[in-house]
Amino acid sequence: MALGLTLTASAQDTSRDAELVMAIDKAGMRYVIESAGYTVTGDLSSGIGLTGEDTNGIKFGLEGTACREDDTCLGLHMYLQFNDVGTEAYANKVNRSYAAIKATAFDENRLRLSRYLILDHGQTLENVRASLTVMQAIALSISNDDRSTDGDAPDSDSTDAAASLIAWGDDSGEYANDSECDDARF
Repeated sequence: MALGLTLTASAQDTSRDAELVMAIDKAGMRYVIESAGYTVTGDLSSGIGLTGEDTNGIKFGLEGTACREDDTCLGLHMYLQFNDVGTEAYANKVNRSYAAIKATAFDENRLRLSRYLILDHGQTLENVRASLTVMQAIALSISNDDRSTDGDAPDSDSTDAAASLIAWGDDSGEYANDSECDDARF
């Protein structure tokens, strides 16, 4: 599955992008959704959060977690759901293909995509928005996926071949075989 992310330059408000948040409230969630060019469609039926819809018509939710009395939340759960594609095999295929999200199959053949952000030590609102747009881009790719190969495992030969192409670096000299990775790229 190929992933293409296209963002258009338009009149979205990006004035708060550099703001470092260690907790988020509904106003922050609204900013993230609208600055991505998406639409806020309502409040969650319970908890602190909002529902939204992206420019491709894919609906999603943002829900605060580890919330405090002032309605600010130390975590943010982003999620969406597909109906009629939720086999365990397909969820496994999605999880192998996209490390940025978690796919879960559950009752009535539904597939849930989710992404969780911990805000405790801070993230910029621009980064929070990037997380949302990545999840939505993956959702678009999944919605366009040909499910005729539902759950097919990757070919083991191609997996081994990919590993053999990595230049692992030199583990020689004074620190050879010291159980440490001496390659500075890792």
